[in-house]
Amino acid sequence: MTTNIIEVQCPVPVDFELRAVEGELRRLQQLHPVAFTDFMASAKAMNLPAPVFAILLETVELLDRGQEGLTPATVWQEAAVKYTSVMRRAVATGSTRSNPTTFLEGNWAQTLANAGRPSLLGVGGKAFGAAMGVQEFNASMGLVSAAPTGGASGTVPATIVVVGEALDATDTQQVEALFVAGLVGLVAFRRGPVSGAQAGCGGEVGIAAGMAAGGAVHLLGGSWDEIDAAAGLAGTSFVGLECSPTRGLVEYPCVPRNGFAALCAIASAEAAIAGIVPPHGLDDVFDRIFGVGRLLPKSLRETNAGDWAAPACHACNCNHCESC
Repeated sequence: MTTNIIEVQCPVPVDFELRAVEGELRRLQQLHPVAFTDFMASAKAMNLPAPVFAILLETVELLDRGQEGLTPATVWQEAAVKYTSVMRRAVATGSTRSNPTTFLEGNWAQTLANAGRPSLLGVGGKAFGAAMGVQEFNASMGLVSAAPTGGASGTVPATIVVVGEALDATDTQQVEALFVAGLVGLVAFRRGPVSGAQAGCGGEVGIAAGMAAGGAVHLLGGSWDEIDAAAGLAGTSFVGLECSPTRGLVEYPCVPRNGFAALCAIASAEAAIAGIVPPHGLDDVFDRIFGVGRLLPKSLRETNAGDWAAPACHACNCNHCESC
């Protein structure tokens, strides 16, 4: 699918007065730790929907970094370009070709797509395959967008693209969903170490699942509270997940985990839209992911010491005994 970026209409009105809200946005940025609940309360008070709030927050932050003359429309267009030319292309390419990876076949997404029968998972099945396809594409050195990391780059675009197509969402709505996912990701980056080396796979794929769930809620027409609920639900399933990629490469278990995270994101979004409210929102769940991740032994935080390719020794119960 090709997209004329000019036609992806920015949801922020051209005459929107940024100065009316930038003081409050700067106050929120200076909070430590940044909390989604604070974003939500402030946005509701200003009557700003989640994607518009995210665009304005990003604009103010980039202005404060010295990018003079930046406007919400410019920020929007850059995101639209990234979504249409990088993320959506990675979904399409990764899902329809065999990707030259190092030790996996690189065609799991293609195999699923050509299974010859409809998936029992419906839309979720398509997202599962698409997320694996992006991660296979990434492992073959294809161009992807870290969301939030390279090892978790398949979940968010696959979820937004597949759910968007299933709901006949416009390009504008899909890019809006990307901003919502990005806002969830911003909270994660401001609250903890988003990396497998510091927080295990929960700090990567777990955060991606929460981001994708938030984006899916927006596509389903959900509210601020439902975004919070869905992201919290999705992240819960990834608390304490180790990160020990086989041979140190983002192939296994990274490829299938992105697929399962997309499934989890869609299920969490539907649960939140249906009215399920978990006892912990995304702030608490992300803190749990990071807290438990820090407690993981070093061998389970993106090192080869706990590599899947080195099975446990049955004689002395280690996983790197050369005598076995």
